[in-house]
Amino acid sequence: MGKRLGVAIYDAPNKVSRKIATTLSKAGHTVLFEGPLNLDTARKDADVWITKWSFNLKGGFFIKVHPKRALVTMSVGTDHIDKGPLRELGITLKTCPKSCSNSVAEHAWALALRPLFRESVLPPLSLELHRQ
Repeated sequence: MGKRLGVAIYDAPNKVSRKIATTLSKAGHTVLFEGPLNLDTARKDADVWITKWSFNLKGGFFIKVHPKRALVTMSVGTDHIDKGPLRELGITLKTCPKSCSNSVAEHAWALALRPLFRESVLPPLSLELHRQ
């Protein structure tokens, strides 16, 4: 087995976070933290941070706090992450390109079908809220 890592899991839904933590623990790694990422909870002693795609990691955040070796984002893209400080600190950035494939496909279909809802015979949901 390779080096055992200390990992912090941030801003992931509870079910996802638990699954990742269980898998990492079974592989011999130590899960140091699960929860929200902010300046108070950021684990500088963690080798790797795993974070939800929607967390905005820009500005001077990484200069103040950062993992030792790597950042894994549960997304395909990395435009929500400021890569300059990561490069300066020698921190590897990895993505999870298949982590939300179903969500992306569902969203694409919803956007494609949206014009049809304007012509629907059903009243908008907002009307029901105003009647109560």
